[in-house]
This record gives sequence, C-alpha cells and structure tokens, in this order.
Amino acid sequence: MRRHGAAPTTRTTTPRVIRLEHIHKHYGQGARRVTALQDLSLEVAPGEVYGIVGASGAGKSTLLRVINLLERPDQGEVQVDGQALTRLDAPGLRAARQRIAMIFQHFNLLSSRSVADNVAWPLRIAGWDSARIAPRVAQLLARVGLADQAHKYPAQLSGGQKQRVGIARALALEPRVLLCDEATSALDPETTRAILALLAELNEELGLTIVLITHEMEVVRQVCDRVAVLEGGRIVEQGPVSEVFLHPRSETARRFVLAAEHLDEQAQREDFAHVAGAIWRLSFLGDSTYAPLLGEVARRTQLDFGILNGRIGRIKRQPYGQLDIAVSAGDLPAARALLAERGVDVQELRA
Repeated sequence: MRRHGAAPTTRTTTPRVIRLEHIHKHYGQGARRVTALQDLSLEVAPGEVYGIVGASGAGKSTLLRVINLLERPDQGEVQVDGQALTRLDAPGLRAARQRIAMIFQHFNLLSSRSVADNVAWPLRIAGWDSARIAPRVAQLLARVGLADQAHKYPAQLSGGQKQRVGIARALALEPRVLLCDEATSALDPETTRAILALLAELNEELGLTIVLITHEMEVVRQVCDRVAVLEGGRIVEQGPVSEVFLHPRSETARRFVLAAEHLDEQAQREDFAHVAGAIWRLSFLGDSTYAPLLGEVARRTQLDFGILNGRIGRIKRQPYGQLDIAVSAGDLPAARALLAERGVDVQELRA
C-alpha cells in the first residue's frame, strides 16, 4: 500500500518554477578543497512552499544561494521560471534576479535608513519613479502589519518587526520566488509562528513560490508542502512533508523528526522490550485522525491491544496522528486490512 502523501511513480507533467540539475559546488583547492554540494537535483512547483532541512554545514545556505546564482555552481544547470540562469549574461541575470527575492536570518536591513526607506530601496535600484514608490511602500507595510512603523529605524524594532520589514522589502518588485535563509532562526517561538503564518498567507494570496531552509523540522511541518533533507551536500531524502515526517526513511530525517516531536527513541526501544506481542505503529492523516477507528476494528476482529504511546498534531493545516500499540490476540490480518481500508497506515515495528 502506498503511504499517506507518497508521490505517484509516474512522472509528473506539472511545470516547475525551479529546477536544479546535477549541481556540484566546491570551495578551496587541493588539500583545502571542501565539497559543499554533490550531484544535487531538485524541482519546485509553482506556488509550492518547499523546505530544505539539514544540520549546520549540510550545504543548505549554499544550495539556496545557488538558486539565484549568488553562488555559481561548478557543474550543473539552474533553471528558474523557465530560464537557465547559468546561461545568462550579466544583464540577463540581473533582470532574472528581480523575480527572485530573498530574506535573511539577521534581516540585513540598512540601519541608517527608516523602515520605509528600507522597503523602497529595491524600487529605487530598479529605477522606479518617486511618485510610484511611496504608495507601493505604504501598501507593502500595511500588508505585513507595519503601517504605523514607516518612520522608525531598525534599532527601534523587535526581531519580528525587522523580519516583517525584510519580507516587505523582498516583495517590493513582485517576485515569483521567495528564498528564506533561516528566516526564523533568530526569533522566539511565538514570533516564529507569526512569521511562518505570514509567509503561508503570502504563498496563498500571491501564488508565491517559497523555498525555506531551516535546521528545524518543526518549521517544515508548520508551513511546507514538500521537503528535502540534506546531509554532506547531498539530498538523502525528499518528498511530501507528511510522508517524510510520518515515515522517515533516512537516519538523518529520523533524527530531525524525533527532535521535532521531543521523542527519545532509545528509551522507547527499552520500554518496548518489556511488552509482549506484536507492536504496530498506526499513522493517521486527515479525517481519519479523529475517527473512533480502533474501537471499531477491535470489535470486528476481536483485536486485543494496549496503547504504548501516541501523538497528534498538524502538518501545515492537515491533522495527523501516530499511535504505537501492542497487539496480542485476534484476527491480525483482518485488523490490518480494515485499518488500511479506513486510510490508516500500519507499520509493523515488531512481529
């Protein structure tokens, strides 16, 4: 059975707004040569929020900067919005970058300029007339909730307000793609949730394609549609967030999920060693999350079970749950078939 959210095996014909093909990137020479990205390929669909998660040094920031060619790959091709950026001359690349905006972990605001001037800066560089700039800046600040902060300076703002200024500035030229370089790492949890909610709104309202790098799977779970997991400059796993989060295949992805869920896998294994019978992990997604399915299955198949642990939450706006149970009697094949029929994935942790 194909798991929740797993991609079909047939090749999709959906157009891609970002396509990286066989990207290699190195720094240094000889003994000091460091490999940042190794034969990396990925595709991002229009209007998608695509997460890239990895530990420090995994190559996340290099990968993000390759997308707008702030870092030029040693090998491979970068395509954005139908253009091969790696084949453009300097004027063509400057024009293409106007459709690719970026926000940063440490905001990168001009400290000597007001909030309004920071937002206006890319418009002035693009040659906009002053009469057009003022209303556009006012519109952008209103959209990010800072209409009353236009004349303040960055030092007078909170971290969340600074990031909102960065977002407003990034949106000034109506980009097709927004790159987020650890955009919430310097923020507290409440402010992080607010900024992620704002990015989700912009994604939906503007059809904005967002690529977001982070070292936290919790951030990916809140806002992303698909995710790539990086380690050592390679993608070790990628797919829909629901699939990677509920059924991580790589050890790297598993570590990120355990950290996001605050789970101790070793302690769990030790606890399970004292439990008799088979152990199943049930994964619920969408409507089945809150349905009383387990009681129905137990009645119909005489399944004896004990609940070992469980959790419930949301992946983006979709509810999910996972439940580990010990099963010791009953018609186990029928129970598994009935759960599958109800949309529940059953993973046998121990026979």
